[in-house]
Amino acid sequence: MYWLGDTLSLVDLTFYPLFEQLPVLEHYHNFTLPLEAIRLRNWWNAMGDRPSVQRTKKPVSFYVEQYAKFLNPSPAVTVTQV
Repeated sequence: MYWLGDTLSLVDLTFYPLFEQLPVLEHYHNFTLPLEAIRLRNWWNAMGDRPSVQRTKKPVSFYVEQYAKFLNPSPAVTVTQV
């Protein structure tokens, strides 16, 4: 169920925040985990079921808004000398 077996490990805690951002790829690039990635999907679901993850995870909209700042930067500010 987890990366190294049936017990949560540092590997799971390290990778989860990166995977939490995957929906941004779906939003901007139409990417989803392949259906064949069953173990990865099971891990994702197991992590999502943990109360600690449910209390601390950010909504997809948070990441979409954060990445939008880099994908759609505001116009450059021009500095003029007086």
